[in-house]
Formats: sequence, C-alpha cells, structure tokens
Amino acid sequence: MSDPVTALHARYLASFPNKRDELQAALSAWRQAPAAIDRIVALHLLVHNLAGSAGAYGFDTLADVARSADRLLKTHARDGDALVSTQIAPIDAAVVAVCSKLASS
Repeated sequence: MSDPVTALHARYLASFPNKRDELQAALSAWRQAPAAIDRIVALHLLVHNLAGSAGAYGFDTLADVARSADRLLKTHARDGDALVSTQIAPIDAAVVAVCSKLASS
C-alpha cells in the first residue's frame, strides 16, 4: 500500500496542467478587458487558491510565485480599484510566471 500523503502529492501534481490551462484562460480573458472587475476577480481567485494549496502540498516555490501574483491582484479584486496602465504589465508578468512554474514543476 502506498503512503496516502505521497498519493495526494502525486494527484495534486497531476492537476498542474489543468490548473495552468484554467489560469491561462482567465489571464487571456483579463487581457481582453483589464478594467473588467469580474475578470480580475476570477483571475485573483485562481491565483489565490493556488498560492494556498501549493504551499499546503509542499510546492513552496510555486506557492511563493503565486503569492507574489496574489498580492498584485488582491487590492483590485477586493476593492474593485481601477487599474492604471502601469499596473497591467506587472500583473500580467506575475501570472505568466505562475503559469511557467506550473509547467516546469
């Protein structure tokens, strides 16, 4: 019988392609309308959930990258604050970094 923790870890790792696809779809939707609150909220929710779950499963580097993106998205998603053009590129880059980390893990 295999260790249950190892099995959970393997199942979580196997979910990375799907998580990456969901994140890329949300990022694409947000890129089309960066001022749309519903899109930034959806993107933030995915990143926030990933930041928490990755750390819980021992993927500390992924969790750190996701937390960085989470911090950038948090204020806009929570308060509905409008983005200024200088904030778009850092958010985009942070989410792309999360997608890249998912692909390489």
